[in-house]
Amino acid sequence: MKKYFLFLALVCLNSYAQVKYDTLHSAQVCNGITYTKIAVPAVPWSIHVLQIDLKNPYVKIETVKATNLLSGNERLSAMAAANNRAGHKIVAAVNGDFYYKGGIPTNLQIRNGQILTTPIARTILGFNDKNKPMMNITAYAGKIFNGDTSYNIDGLNTPRKNGQLVFLNRYFGESTGTNSSGREILVQRVNQWFVNDTVKCVVKNIQIGIGNMLIPDTTFAVISVEGLTSEFTKHLKIGDTLKILNTISPAIPRLKEAIGGFIQIVNNGKDYVDQSYIIEKKPGHAYLRHPRTAAGFSQDSTKLYLITVDGRQAHSAGMNLHELADLMISIGVHYGVNLDGGGSTTMVVRDSVVNIPSDGKERSVANGLLVIATDPEEISNGKNSIPEKAYIKK
Repeated sequence: MKKYFLFLALVCLNSYAQVKYDTLHSAQVCNGITYTKIAVPAVPWSIHVLQIDLKNPYVKIETVKATNLLSGNERLSAMAAANNRAGHKIVAAVNGDFYYKGGIPTNLQIRNGQILTTPIARTILGFNDKNKPMMNITAYAGKIFNGDTSYNIDGLNTPRKNGQLVFLNRYFGESTGTNSSGREILVQRVNQWFVNDTVKCVVKNIQIGIGNMLIPDTTFAVISVEGLTSEFTKHLKIGDTLKILNTISPAIPRLKEAIGGFIQIVNNGKDYVDQSYIIEKKPGHAYLRHPRTAAGFSQDSTKLYLITVDGRQAHSAGMNLHELADLMISIGVHYGVNLDGGGSTTMVVRDSVVNIPSDGKERSVANGLLVIATDPEEISNGKNSIPEKAYIKK
């Protein structure tokens, strides 16, 4: 019954929009994940939809960053392949946020509880450790607690300036890149990294007047200080415990994953394009037809929808954001955000790209959303569940 959900929803869309939506292919990728390919010859549109059951304990959502560093671009299919491992099968993925030159995401990214980039005044999509989604425009604040005393974090994964205390994790680089004028404290987490939750860390090393401290792996971070902020480090010693609280608000507790978009197009089950267009600084692409990638979730927060629409090609014209919002609402999206589109638009199912990117080949992008199956039986049984004719091979 589940596999026909999107078909029925799209019949409703057909009645609403007075266009003919043809479901060309629908299949269960694995338990809890359905892929549907739809065509609208009259426009034309070529649409790909993933529906993910967030209640399924064997389905996980993660973000991924190209090169595992702030800077860098990679093909989505390569990022998905690189993250496959035993009990952690990447069964689907879409490209993520817009990005600056060099592959730095423009908005917030959280991966496995660690912040890579802090938010700007644009919508983000996030998930806690129980797969619960949220969507909002957010802000960052951070504190470090040493006993009863707290210190503000002035920057996260940004170069240290005079008088600042900055917090740097392994995504910043192999080392801090600082000069010798400050103090640096290497800490290692005791419990799992989370945002909007206190993380205990043990002091592993202290360097004074050296700089460029090494960051061994993602279990470590460096507190780098200069000027008056150095005061709090003077009485620290190796083996001491500090508490780190990185906060993204408004958001849910124990935030584990997050990615940015531009703009929010569905809010409370309604088209939100015009309102968001003003709030998020009037993006020039909003009312034009382009290739699109989007993500959204249902009213009860139990279903995630990942969508791509091909564009700038004879087989598919692309959508403006009103058209994309109509599609998302009709298939059950209650809160939805537009992700990076154009030549970046990419959907991977199993090991292949299923849409046709407008560049004529898969573009290297900054980050993405991964859909992960952890049930060994489902991974094995679902291996060949989608006919190869549904794929555009790499």
